[in-house]
Amino acid sequence: MWPAFLCGIVWQILQFMPQEWSFAKQLTDPLTTAFILIGAWRYNRLHSTEAKILLAALMLFVIAGAIFAFLPFSYFIAGLAVFLLAHVVLCIINFNRLRAAWRLGCRPRLFMVILAAVCYTGLVGFVLQAVLPQVHDAMLANAIVAYTAVITVMAISAAAAAATRYQSRWWWAAIGGGMMAVSDACLALRMFGGVSEAWVGYVIMPLYWGGIICYVFSEIITRQQNKDNWHI
Repeated sequence: MWPAFLCGIVWQILQFMPQEWSFAKQLTDPLTTAFILIGAWRYNRLHSTEAKILLAALMLFVIAGAIFAFLPFSYFIAGLAVFLLAHVVLCIINFNRLRAAWRLGCRPRLFMVILAAVCYTGLVGFVLQAVLPQVHDAMLANAIVAYTAVITVMAISAAAAAATRYQSRWWWAAIGGGMMAVSDACLALRMFGGVSEAWVGYVIMPLYWGGIICYVFSEIITRQQNKDNWHI
């Protein structure tokens, strides 16, 4: 993961550079995600079906990042659709984890699920209330609503899977889901909600990359625990 960390640091430094460095800024965005993908592949070596599905999600994140970085705003909905697919894949991972735990009698703590649902739906409600009045294109507004619905389900289902206490490493996914939800909230508020504070722009990508890395950590498979509980 060191190349991803170093590339992310370079991206952060480039935010303070003049406009002449714009291409480098654009390049380090999807490149950092690509390094995370490579690091996840090298560590997991495709040992389980779940690891393969997670790598597919990471590939979608790389593609979406490249669309946002290099294509004009007219392709924004296309990039958002790819991001949505990536989060759908993460939802599939979360629900299959829930099913595996449920079959072994591990039920999620209801309080944790309700708390996650209240927090994330409240965050989404706040963001949509601030963003949608500023979006005058119906298709874009519908795309934003659909995307926020999927990422909310992703974050809540990740927390619910962790709340089963079946696998302690699943808490990494719960943390990652929260980080990605906050990252997207900051991005929406910055792009459409009129939020112009500089610090908001500086935290969007670190939160996003950190969330992806947390999901990778949740899929760590040791040789002693190389059991595939995945059922499709």
